[in-house]
Amino acid sequence: MTDLLGALGQAWIRVLIFPGGLSAILLSLLVAYISGCRRLERLYAVTLLDALPPLCAITLLPLATAPSFPYGLDLPTALLLLLWPVVRRFATTPLDPPHLIERYVPLFSAMLALASATVTFDLGGLLRWPTGLPHQIALGIGTVTWLAALPHLLPPPTDLALVTSRLGLILIGSLPLSTALSVYTEIDSTLPWLITAISSATAIAGTIAFGYAPVSVRYVLAGSAFIAAGWILGAGQ
Repeated sequence: MTDLLGALGQAWIRVLIFPGGLSAILLSLLVAYISGCRRLERLYAVTLLDALPPLCAITLLPLATAPSFPYGLDLPTALLLLLWPVVRRFATTPLDPPHLIERYVPLFSAMLALASATVTFDLGGLLRWPTGLPHQIALGIGTVTWLAALPHLLPPPTDLALVTSRLGLILIGSLPLSTALSVYTEIDSTLPWLITAISSATAIAGTIAFGYAPVSVRYVLAGSAFIAAGWILGAGQ
């Protein structure tokens, strides 16, 4: 833990500017505005504390243009940090099981497909394009399913904690998109920042678009993600 804090102290650009800090807050507010939120709750101390875990997750994301960092972040830990504001709300407004299934099954099926495609839970694996066709298909299905799950995963973004959570989840979905752009285009060699911008914008647009899709689309994608993950796991045996 001491080593991690020391590394964060040295990587002050990550903490204060990009991908965490000021850029994370501004982009979170932009995403909330684009999603239709015109007002945020007053930033009470509790709300600010709830925003710290999502901001920490965003700070540690392995974005291609972010300053190097010696510590990685795995997908389950990132989810725990990003969903912290929602977990705290369960204590006062618990959800019934049907809503939990509807919201979280697509997300966890997407996580399974992404982990199977990259053969790791490490988020850095999403920056390595797989060589086998089954793994590429699973990565694509997992990415689409991940973005499709996000619009209904969180409550309406009414405070800083929720908007930063939404941003972090979207940025995770943008990682495979940036990898695909790097592999199939020449942008990365000339304008690496453009890769991050295009992939992030695509992930944001996809998340908003899936918000208008019927529930059946998420279930079909979730089933496809499970099948793709099972295909890879079965082929590996």
